[in-house]
Amino acid sequence: MHTPHMQDLGNHAVWYTTYMTKKRSLLLLAPAVFLLPTIVLAQDTTWIETAGDEVLALADVAVYVLAALAFVLFLWGGILFILHSDNELQRAQGKKRMMWGVVGLVVLMGVWGFVSILQVLTGIEGEDVVDAPQVEPYSP
Repeated sequence: MHTPHMQDLGNHAVWYTTYMTKKRSLLLLAPAVFLLPTIVLAQDTTWIETAGDEVLALADVAVYVLAALAFVLFLWGGILFILHSDNELQRAQGKKRMMWGVVGLVVLMGVWGFVSILQVLTGIEGEDVVDAPQVEPYSP
């Protein structure tokens, strides 16, 4: 038996799915449209490399900050667990914080390892990224 509320929810779900699909398509298409004139007109693309270097530098900092936060979370949980050994609620909170700290560190190390494996498999390692081939000028 369908109530008016269930029909409204069904219509809303269809609208939401259609809206999100269109939004996702625009998010994927926007960078291509933005970069297309640069590629087609063969303009200077050093700004793209510079922006990429900045993003990589920020990502490096973010990884270290997240690792430090995960480690602090683990330590905080350990301190709660030890100092409040007589209170079950505090011990449970300490265990939970330690667990999430370990999960955070494992995820960070896993992603770091996965990226390293991809770099080795593709031949793109650190600063040794191969540039586009250059034509040497003819000199008799």
